[in-house]
Amino acid sequence: MAYRFLLEVPRTMVGDANAAIGMAGNAQVLVARPSHGLGIDDEYQDLSVAALDLRVIPILYDWYRDIQADRPESRTAVTIVLHDGRRFGLQNADPEQAIAAIRRDQPWVERSIPKIGEHERDRFVPGRAPAATTAMAAAPAARATAVAVPVGDTDPASRIAAVGVVRSEGTLRDDGAYRLVRVMDLAKPERFYHDILGMELVRRAMLAPDGTVTPIDDDYDHDTAAQTNTEADLAFLVHGPLKIVLQRAGRAAVMPYEMIVNEFALQVEPALAREIKAQVLIRGYTLLEDEGNSFTFRDPFGVAWEIAPVAA
Repeated sequence: MAYRFLLEVPRTMVGDANAAIGMAGNAQVLVARPSHGLGIDDEYQDLSVAALDLRVIPILYDWYRDIQADRPESRTAVTIVLHDGRRFGLQNADPEQAIAAIRRDQPWVERSIPKIGEHERDRFVPGRAPAATTAMAAAPAARATAVAVPVGDTDPASRIAAVGVVRSEGTLRDDGAYRLVRVMDLAKPERFYHDILGMELVRRAMLAPDGTVTPIDDDYDHDTAAQTNTEADLAFLVHGPLKIVLQRAGRAAVMPYEMIVNEFALQVEPALAREIKAQVLIRGYTLLEDEGNSFTFRDPFGVAWEIAPVAA
């Protein structure tokens, strides 16, 4: 199974780019042609690349850095063009994000397994929510480059033993630190994280411009709220040491779900690891790594989850 993408490079660099692609050993340029959509006088070429796997992407990034095109003052742009027409420059994404984008873009990878039931709108009925605090401070979290460090579990009934943060787009502090996950709306991700990871909704809230959090009554209904323009901004989800807060960006927002922004490492009960993997395979989510009992998958909201069973 081959991946395919367009690499848009200046005409003067076509030979060098072709040589870099060839270094992967299992990738090649099928067609080189004038780029499309940039105007009749543009100085770029589109290289149609086919690769058996995506090891070519880190090689392209190494080449991109070697020619010093990643410097802020550089005017040399190298761009990946996806099948659906979206484009992103190598300077705007790291290799992991580029690999995730290409994998999600490939129809034979992402759409070959039917996603039964995804067209249905399931209504999530939460349990009674506890009282919420009235203030919240938001602070972006620094990207982690070291191995994730587990944190202790305070819930003995939890099936998740430890959580590590590989990378995170931010943290919201509201009665504890919640890792931020931005989504277009709340209904589907609430249901997803409940069904796949066993997370429970503890509260929903509105978020004011000054950071004030106002809790919402337990009888909240997604459909009614959408019709009356009273949708919640935040949904707080918990399973043992795993705490995330979904922040609604709006249905018109452009969300980079094809790129991995958040990545978490979970140590879970062996039975839960098997259940999660079964759901990943049945629903056709992207399996990024598979080492048998341990695996990594990307969910529909651009979050990568590294799952490892707790040793007996």
